Amino acid sequence: MKKVYLAARFPQREEMESYVPLFTQNKYDVIARWVFGGEEGLTREDIAILDLEDVDKCDVFVLFTQPYGTLVPGGGRFVEFGYAIAKGKEIHVIGDRENVFMHTPGISVHNSLAEFFRATERQVAQSDDSRPAIILPKKVA
Repeated sequence: MKKVYLAARFPQREEMESYVPLFTQNKYDVIARWVFGGEEGLTREDIAILDLEDVDKCDVFVLFTQPYGTLVPGGGRFVEFGYAIAKGKEIHVIGDRENVFMHTPGISVHNSLAEFFRATERQVAQSDDSRPAIILPKKVA
């Protein structure tokens, strides 16, 4: 099972947690502790260290973006994204390319989570015919 880190705006934490069963069904282990509330009670410094540790441990980095041109506060997900690039992680962007670095060669961009699962299933199918079919809930498809 590949270890996956989900990066998104913090207000999307519950949405990301709702995707965990979908990732699990598709043979991914979500290791992003922030998704499960793992940052509760920690200092900002501890949170930064925890998140970078999780990016270090992942095989696949998935960034959920906002529509192009949307102005939103924060941006820790972009630090994590750059860190994943520097670490040579397999990177997938779900949604619009919010900045120039999302055009970096080797980064896959998908319009939806369902599209991500279809694309990664094709990649795996070429090397492993034993992987089960993708199960997509109507909400994500």
